[in-house]
Amino acid sequence: MLDWSWIYKHGHEHVCFQECPSKKAAWLIEAKRVFPIGTEVLVKDCSPHAPSPDVDAYVGQKGKVAGYDIEYEWPLISVEFSPRLPFPLPPRDGFYDDEIAKAKGGE
Repeated sequence: MLDWSWIYKHGHEHVCFQECPSKKAAWLIEAKRVFPIGTEVLVKDCSPHAPSPDVDAYVGQKGKVAGYDIEYEWPLISVEFSPRLPFPLPPRDGFYDDEIAKAKGGE
């Protein structure tokens, strides 16, 4: 899991994460530390806490971290799935850090 307390120490306290480039930059550093590119991950079932139809279709699937996207309000970790998943799921999608975990036996 990412250390959000460390991330929130960057930038002004009164500025929310979505509007703070330094907090997003800290997130990117932390995401690269916890989930480096190439790390094998498993999509977790987060539905008891925050149901997400977009994520539910991927639950249980393994993939590898392929990049990071900080352009949106909340940044995402890009995961590439190989072999290709059944249609209509795209072979690559973005997930929040709490929606994935390092796969057992993964890098």
